[in-house]
Amino acid sequence: MDLIPLTAEQWGDGGNAIKLLWLSLLFAVTGSGSFVTAHALIPSAISTGHIPEKFSRLRIPLYVLGIIAVVAIAVNVVLIIGYLGYIEDVYSRRYR
Repeated sequence: MDLIPLTAEQWGDGGNAIKLLWLSLLFAVTGSGSFVTAHALIPSAISTGHIPEKFSRLRIPLYVLGIIAVVAIAVNVVLIIGYLGYIEDVYSRRYR
């Protein structure tokens, strides 16, 4: 098996892919937190009387934030796939 050594550009692409993975994790935590707050915490706290009814207006922006985070994760996945295109050059299909 003759492997081709990675170039500096390929190492940089791998580093960018790892950075995007960390950014995706941040988006996942942000999105899940906003969805849980908007869909579970706020309605439950309003129905029990712990917070006033006016807090229900915060649900729409939290849902929008969650949707934006999910879309950002999808964009990151597409970008990561683009950065890791050099793997086909380094490893042939039979070694995977």
